[in-house]
Amino acid sequence: MSLLIPHQVQDLERVYWRKVASVRRDALVGLWPLWELSGTVAKDLSPLASDGTYDDTMLADQTFKDGRPYPSFVDANDEVDIYSAALAAAFDGTAGTVLLHFHITDSAVWTDGSQRLAFSLRGDGDQFIVQKTAANNAYNMAHICSGTTKFVQETSVTTTDPIALVGTWSEADDELKAFKNGAQLGSTQTGLGAWTAALNVNLCVIGAASNFGSSPFVGAIARVAVWNVALSAGMVNWLSQVP
Repeated sequence: MSLLIPHQVQDLERVYWRKVASVRRDALVGLWPLWELSGTVAKDLSPLASDGTYDDTMLADQTFKDGRPYPSFVDANDEVDIYSAALAAAFDGTAGTVLLHFHITDSAVWTDGSQRLAFSLRGDGDQFIVQKTAANNAYNMAHICSGTTKFVQETSVTTTDPIALVGTWSEADDELKAFKNGAQLGSTQTGLGAWTAALNVNLCVIGAASNFGSSPFVGAIARVAVWNVALSAGMVNWLSQVP
């Protein structure tokens, strides 16, 4: 991120999507605010401008902390397909950051016994996912590559408030880190497997495991972004603060 004078920082913090869009634009490969009121296009505000596609999602069902709407996901047909050739070309998986605001709106979902993916960025065998697990009251962020699974998990979760979740990883640094509301969650994971697969056209999705609607999320998701670098902890903290 380039240096900003104080009034520019204040302006960014008043408009959350601009704040997100200002960070490492050279490495920002997707920014889907998910604030559309109608239609099927999920606008991508990253330099790639690779719009996603809504499939039967309940648009503008919630109001986010920035005052703008975001959608709910209620059944197996609700997801946002974010795959594009441009994203596949820009993202090689060796390093990355994923930001999203994850919102289980009904406490009963935490104990429904189902795996529910909020975010899926996957090649054939290599992936980064954010999911509510089949185990009660738990979610995790998982890096699964070359047969090696590393994840950070929080348990005993019952909140129905939005959670700012960020996962960062770097093969060069051999680190996977997870963050909740700007603070590191759990311990840094090492011993990562290598991401070697290209992104799969069916497996890059918000709100499910695939564009076929498998492992559907139930809740709401807002302000999703992907970078092809691992952002610093300080930057993650700043990004997690919504004015």
